[in-house]
Parts: sequence; structure tokens; C-alpha cells
Amino acid sequence: MPQTSADLRPRWADARRRQPQASVPSPCISVCRLDDAGHSCVGCLRSLAELREWSRMDDAAKRAIWARIDPDSVGAA
Repeated sequence: MPQTSADLRPRWADARRRQPQASVPSPCISVCRLDDAGHSCVGCLRSLAELREWSRMDDAAKRAIWARIDPDSVGAA
């Protein structure tokens, strides 16, 4: 069965398994391509600014991004 866009959406639980050492894991799912407007990644759903700043963001800022791209991640640790 072909994957749908929902199958490719970043998920907190999957990211935690891929990056157990990270306090807040990256939502990257290795589908690195900009949307047609060139504003955000179609894989991880982060904006260009979020991609650029991710490594310098504090955990609260990273969690805010996760809350937007995977609402089920809110409160997850």
C-alpha cells in the first residue's frame, strides 16, 4: 500500500526512538525538500528559519515547534 502524507508526518515517538540521547529530538524524517512556495520542508514541516536555527534553539522553542507539527507530542517527554 502506498504511503500517504499522514504516514510521512513527523511523530514525536518515532523521533525519540531515532534520537534517544536528545533532550528534544529533531523532527527530520529525511525527506528534505521545500514546498512549492519555498517556505518550509515537506518532510519535517519546519520553516526555513526553524531549520536554520534548530541547533541553537532552547528546548522550549523546539517543543513549541513539535506542538505545531505533532499535537500529540505536547507534554511528551
